[in-house]
Amino acid sequence: MADNLKQYSQFADYEFTIGYLNIPELDYLRQNSREFRSVNIAQLLEHKLSFQDLVQEIKQAAGNAKAVFLPACFGLDNQDFFNSLQQATGLALFELPTLPPSLLGIRQHRQLRSRFEQLGGMMMNGDRAIKAEFEGDKVVRIFTTSHQEEPISANHFVLAAGSFFSNGLVAEFERVKEPVFDLDICGCKNFNDSDRFTWTNNRFVAPQPYQSAGVVINSACQVQKKVWLYRIYMRWEMSSEVSKVLNKAVVRVLQWLRH
Repeated sequence: MADNLKQYSQFADYEFTIGYLNIPELDYLRQNSREFRSVNIAQLLEHKLSFQDLVQEIKQAAGNAKAVFLPACFGLDNQDFFNSLQQATGLALFELPTLPPSLLGIRQHRQLRSRFEQLGGMMMNGDRAIKAEFEGDKVVRIFTTSHQEEPISANHFVLAAGSFFSNGLVAEFERVKEPVFDLDICGCKNFNDSDRFTWTNNRFVAPQPYQSAGVVINSACQVQKKVWLYRIYMRWEMSSEVSKVLNKAVVRVLQWLRH
């Protein structure tokens, strides 16, 4: 890390030294590599180690340093423990992410979940949306793996399913699709969700077009689905009361979409 920082002009004139914290209590975790993780280390440092001993160890290792970078393993639930260390040591302390699981990510997730529940939200861990019901062009109900017979109703729904890794997008043989609402898919210039030969680049290290895939949204961040226009067009076409002007307008829109 020190070598990487020196490559930046703002750190070129700084001297970097590596220090070590002598914490015998960690020896027990070192005996089992599966236990020597940031989460377990954080629990030990916060609950089983003398706070003053930890403060003295950090101050001794830091010496006269202007800034101290520590692995992110101080405080599992929130920032309070790390802030207490900063205040007690009187040093400019900074956290660096470690190998997964990331303590910073866990901390942020817990804080966001706590705030969400304070506002009246309810988390259903392990559940997953599988399909939706529409009334006109609005989603009114969704079905989940745990609620396949009793759908969940709401005035508004937020799509935050992620990409391929979290199954927010699914790649079938013939197309890339969004599995819950079957929304329109877009991507980079050369990406076509219905042509699998455009999904990848021949060079392995090059940016892969499929990574740019996502759902189409409008200026209000509302997701889009062309099939709604087809349904509207079919409804208008079967109605003798609809004017020819509207039919022609819809036909032009459909022709533009096909291109």
